[in-house]
Amino acid sequence: MYAIFKLSASCRARLLAQIPPTLPVVVCDHITLYDGAEDSDKRMRLQDDFNARWAAIGIARSPHVVALVVAHGGSTNRALYDGKVYHCTHSLAAGHEPVESNEVIAKHGWVPLPSAIPLEGELRLD
Repeated sequence: MYAIFKLSASCRARLLAQIPPTLPVVVCDHITLYDGAEDSDKRMRLQDDFNARWAAIGIARSPHVVALVVAHGGSTNRALYDGKVYHCTHSLAAGHEPVESNEVIAKHGWVPLPSAIPLEGELRLD
């Protein structure tokens, strides 16, 4: 089961205008909520809990990855999945992958944005 919060096109455009990419490969389109075995309880919880109350609250950077730290209902903890930090990979250097955002956040930490940026989109479950 793969679950994401897919940002709307207008939300993505607003994010990129407020935080212009500094790396050439622009991603900035979703937040991974879960990627693992099919689980009916998790599927139900995702459908019940994950459609609203999202905000970009911070930014993490390395020379190769920029990630936006995201809060859902005030929490950055991706507890339903792996306990890591909710994030949206913003931009990458060539040859790098969005999954590297997890390591950048863990290794380099993150700094708060001047103000939270509300996010709009929709839950997608596959």
